Amino acid sequence: MKAKKKTDFEGGNPEAKVKSLEKALTVLECFDSASPELGIAQIAEKLNLNKSNVHNIVSTFEKKGYLEQDKESKRYRLGFKLLEYTYVINKTLTYQKAVYDIISYVSRELSFITYFAIPQKERIFYLNSAYPPGKTDPVPYRIIIGETAPYYCTSLGKAMLAFMPENDVQRILKLPRPRFTEYTITDKESLQTELERIRKNGYALDNEEHEIGITCMGIPIFAKNGSIVGGISISGPVFNFDKRKIRRYLGILTNATRELKSLF
Repeated sequence: MKAKKKTDFEGGNPEAKVKSLEKALTVLECFDSASPELGIAQIAEKLNLNKSNVHNIVSTFEKKGYLEQDKESKRYRLGFKLLEYTYVINKTLTYQKAVYDIISYVSRELSFITYFAIPQKERIFYLNSAYPPGKTDPVPYRIIIGETAPYYCTSLGKAMLAFMPENDVQRILKLPRPRFTEYTITDKESLQTELERIRKNGYALDNEEHEIGITCMGIPIFAKNGSIVGGISISGPVFNFDKRKIRRYLGILTNATRELKSLF
């Protein structure tokens, strides 16, 4: 039996009008925080494409500044051209300054790293973060703006998912749910029970489900029309999240989301 030739673009969106453009953009989408640098062979293997086809696409992106090649490893990474578009996007997100002011207040009041994220089709997307002055806890600082994460194992993701339309919930629950830690909830029935608990309590917890030693508490942000537009969360060591402290955190987070609601 002959091996299947790697010529056709598999897994594409049937609604895409320009297949060649979709293929090129999918090559660009191979680069993420888990795979910041990739070689031609790796991309070809990921997408089941010919190396020559991938090389042509990558070379074009390189010439336009969207990719750049490491001279030593010969692998490619995202280029600075893309940063121009992040600036443009931030200019159009008129609420970003107000969001930052609000989450900065939360961060100062609770002495936790505070995040703001919005829902995307298959993952949540971090748009802003604030850090408490003089932070001494063991949770490391990291630039998270532009990073994505799953819905099912993050407090922000679960907080937003719990209040989404049911068809969106079921669509997201059909996605793969790899285990990050021994505490990650991967069973669909258990996740649905967790979402019911979140709807009742008004907040979500990530109890070491995404990272050992770290607990996050997330709360959804609703638009004036009642739809989910985002969420904010605090993140810190597990020992900082007992029931008494959680009640205090909830009050401050709820007040923050009331202010944020006015922006949407």
